[in-house]
Amino acid sequence: MGDDHQIDTLRRAMGVMQHHDAVTGTEKEHVAHDYARILSEAVTASEAIIAKSMFKLLPELNNLTKSPWPSFCNQLNLSICDVLEYRGPYSNGSGGNGVYVMLYNPTGWSLQSAWIRLPIFVPNEEPNQVDIRLELTHLGVGHRLPYQLIPISQHVRNIPERKITKNNMDLVFNAVGYGQPLVPVGFTSLYLSITEKTLPQWASNSYRTERYGSKSRCTTSSRTSGSMFYDLQVSNHGPRPVTVIANHTSGATQNIIMQMMYYYGETYGPQPSGAYVFLPKSGYVIQSFPDPEVKDYKGDCVREVHLKYNDWATLIIRLYNNQELETEWIVGPIPDQRFQFSREVIVRYQVVGDGISPSEPGEFFTDSAGRRLIRRVRNKRPDWNMNKTYSETQPVAGNYYPILSRIILKGKKQTYWTRSGKFSQEFPAMGFVVYTDRAQGGTSLSDGQVELMVHRRLVRDDGYGVGEALVENGIDNRGLVVRGTHRLRLDELIVVEADDQHVASQLARPIKVVIGQAARPPQLQDSLHWSALNAEFPPHIHLLSLIAWPLMRSNADPGEKNQILLRLEHLGSLETHNAEQIDLTYRFRGVRVTEAREVTLTADQDKEVAQARRLNWPTEIPGLSRPSWLTKTSSNVVVTLQPSTISTFILDYQPETKRGF
Repeated sequence: MGDDHQIDTLRRAMGVMQHHDAVTGTEKEHVAHDYARILSEAVTASEAIIAKSMFKLLPELNNLTKSPWPSFCNQLNLSICDVLEYRGPYSNGSGGNGVYVMLYNPTGWSLQSAWIRLPIFVPNEEPNQVDIRLELTHLGVGHRLPYQLIPISQHVRNIPERKITKNNMDLVFNAVGYGQPLVPVGFTSLYLSITEKTLPQWASNSYRTERYGSKSRCTTSSRTSGSMFYDLQVSNHGPRPVTVIANHTSGATQNIIMQMMYYYGETYGPQPSGAYVFLPKSGYVIQSFPDPEVKDYKGDCVREVHLKYNDWATLIIRLYNNQELETEWIVGPIPDQRFQFSREVIVRYQVVGDGISPSEPGEFFTDSAGRRLIRRVRNKRPDWNMNKTYSETQPVAGNYYPILSRIILKGKKQTYWTRSGKFSQEFPAMGFVVYTDRAQGGTSLSDGQVELMVHRRLVRDDGYGVGEALVENGIDNRGLVVRGTHRLRLDELIVVEADDQHVASQLARPIKVVIGQAARPPQLQDSLHWSALNAEFPPHIHLLSLIAWPLMRSNADPGEKNQILLRLEHLGSLETHNAEQIDLTYRFRGVRVTEAREVTLTADQDKEVAQARRLNWPTEIPGLSRPSWLTKTSSNVVVTLQPSTISTFILDYQPETKRGF
């Protein structure tokens, strides 16, 4: 089977996953298992092509790694990577030489911050018992990155699929170092080697402190905000022991309080809660867990607080040294008391302070298919054309909306009195956003509050077609364990809105980690560094697709032109951005673009032909759907992209000599 046929296997699998049941999770459990099988087989086939491509693009890998088949670490969500298992990354006298870590950035932008977590084994969980060499390969020998070691939470260690691993700590580091960002559409590589040190007995036994760090201090990398400064306030008691203190440069302060909670789902009556229906039990308020057990790990790279509510509910709050703020949630197996109780688990965030009050009570915003924002108002349906006043009968479920990438609170400017009480000061409007790592249900049930549903176990079928209860038992027949993250940001609204789509697009395409066993340590001349771009795209121009064309290239006539299918999205709005000109001539490494032809999104018609035949909708903004402008001079191919549009081009190209990062 040719390379493009193997890639087409994944493309076809993704096509199957567009079925509405696959998208929403409303299929029977055995069908869900079959979907997972189809995807897994297709991904495995594509990984062989990616590995082959890596060795072409990074020829030094042939000498630096032992195996032509690197690990793609597809189980990092379980804190598992086979190459890193036990003493895999250790250097020793029996042939171990560490590992090479290749980080692939799929976006068209350089990354100024990239926090990576790799599971490793540390004897006795004693950070000072190992010496870790972690360095960027393309800068030459000796350019070490600072790191921090943090114990993997007990809840993660108890995940049934993880029983075979001995790795007990996370190696945490920012891959951006020495002012060198991660290159766009390309690989940035590191060398990781661990050696075990022999310590006196007294030293090994005494190192049981709350600080987990390293000899090399983490310096503050690119800050996420110039006006907000976060800190964590932690206590050892109470249902909400962690508060994020957000200090604005004006002197005003906001607090973010977070808590894991759950609803009892309806199990009786004509309408139970199920795969299609979210229906909290009537008359029951939201349930709180007992006060959590608190573990606080402080270090130079990150401060991490683990909240263990019970054996099946854990919330972790992380504040990185560049002020990135995230939470990790691990939930399951959810108990049902022998099929008696349905539970639906949520994480709730409450923002308290100046500038977060909405312009209209009940207002919040959710994304539409991961792109534009839709305004929502609690207990209202402003987009419904109804003759009578709308009355919400389900105050919780009736206000839940699908969240693909983010939910946002937008505040208004406020005036507050200074601490001395002598004069008032205007405080800027604030914005609070939670970015998700997967589709979830979410809402804002009171002003300044956001909640997102992260897991469900429902013991009754809702009667809408699935024909079985949403009770997934997992490999040990006790129930599924799920693990995920939320990225939080509280800042001036003007800053949040300016960065929003860029951040959302970036988080939707996370860094891919690929690791190979090292045959030898790197030397001065070794450089595992490559980018597909000669120049990155502007922050508001998103590279969506860069594909060899036609899709089945091996079936094409050998005399056909060399072509690429390119999709670009202009993230800017009509109110804030103008059309953007992009010169494509030498944008891509190794090629010179000679011609460009704009086509429809599906690439099966010329754009101008399709525009002439299409219907014009009454709600359409005049001029928005017109074709992008193509400019061809004697030497350059330039396209002009309209705000809030996706443009698709078929590019003709010729091979070109050395250019690039």
